[in-house]
Amino acid sequence: MVHNWFGYVPKVNYQLEKIVEYDESVYQIALEILEGGHLDHGFKAYTTAFKLTQVSEAETLTDIKVLYETQPGHNHIPGETIKATFLYINCLENYLLKGLL
Repeated sequence: MVHNWFGYVPKVNYQLEKIVEYDESVYQIALEILEGGHLDHGFKAYTTAFKLTQVSEAETLTDIKVLYETQPGHNHIPGETIKATFLYINCLENYLLKGLL
């Protein structure tokens, strides 16, 4: 399923991230935003974790976990923030599929 998230993702000009978890044996990585990105949109902390699991020769399951903390008094819909992550995964998938064709 392909989604067009471009109209729904807040514009981000800059984002500095740090790898806070990396486990190559289980194909897992977590990235914490240090500056910019979601921190410019009302969050105090924002971390996204990815775990990849092979389903078949041509399929990989991507588990995504988002941990966040909002600024005091900021009402934010957490489900909206994950759209940027889906956009990234979708773009990566399209890039990889084009390379395999």
